[in-house]
Formats: sequence, C-alpha cells, structure tokens
Amino acid sequence: MKNCLILILIFQVILFSCSKTDKTGKQAEIKDLKSSKRKVEQSLILSDFEGNEYKIEQFKGSVILLNFWTSWVVSAEAELKKLAQLSTEIKDKEFTIISISLDDPYSPRLQEFVNKIKNNLTFNVFISQNNSEMNKVFYEIPQKIPCYYIINKNFEIVNHFTDPLDIDQTKKLIKDYLNEK
Repeated sequence: MKNCLILILIFQVILFSCSKTDKTGKQAEIKDLKSSKRKVEQSLILSDFEGNEYKIEQFKGSVILLNFWTSWVVSAEAELKKLAQLSTEIKDKEFTIISISLDDPYSPRLQEFVNKIKNNLTFNVFISQNNSEMNKVFYEIPQKIPCYYIINKNFEIVNHFTDPLDIDQTKKLIKDYLNEK
C-alpha cells in the first residue's frame, strides 16, 4: 500500500510540473539568451514521421521558432494549433517553425496523436532521435515542456520561453529578428 501511495505522489508531481501554466493564461517570461552566445549544434539530426533525416543546419540563415513537445502533455495539441496559426500569419521566406516531439518515436500514442493533428500542421514537425544530444544544446528542455526557442539568422539561441504561447508577443519578437541586418 505504501509503495502505491508513493507512486501516486510521484505521478502527481510529474503531472503538475508538466502541465503548470500561468494562472493569468499569459505566456511565461521570455528569457533573453543573446548574451550567452549559444550556438545551435549544426550537426543535430532530425527525422520526420516518414523516417527522412534532415540536418538542422539546412535551416541556417532563417529565423527559427523551435518548439519541443510531447504527446502526453495536456497542452500539446493547443500549442501546436497556435504554431499553425503563427505559421500562416508570418509569411516570410526567412522564417521557419521547427517542432520536435520528444516522445519515443515508436510509441503508439505518438502515432495516434500525429494522425489526429497532422492535417492542421503547416510547419516542419520532427521526432528527436537523440534526446541527450538535444538536451546538451537546449538544456532548459527538462524544466518544462512544451518549450520554445528563437534562433536568429546567425544560428544563435536568442530567446527561450514556455507555454502558453502568446502569438502576438512571439510574432513581434520574430519580426524584430527578421529585420536584423
């Protein structure tokens, strides 16, 4: 009985930490990472749901909104819908959204989730084949999912934030980076 209670408590802590949102419904604080001069590891490999592999370096020169998510987080579907809205509102050839699932790539739950939402996706969606490599570059990931990064045209990580995504605030940041020379 004691083991069962401990497992329930652990589950509740995990669930609370993964689904906690700001009570006001506003986006969490956007952390400015420009001074850190953190670069994206260009050799990171992404896989799409058909098994095709891409190096993240092929997106260099664009402003990137990078999103990490898992299918088991309650807000994942709503956040992906916001990304779809953002991708239709910002029509710029130098802007791209990269959304990466941190789920087990062979998980039936992930496949069901993707089948449910794939018709609404208007941006690049990938599966992380190596979460430990992602965590080395984007070490804030384990703190809260979904989370977001903005990467400038020089492949520097310039901002980090968590859900809920505030479309207007994010759009302003992206447009500022698109206008940088």
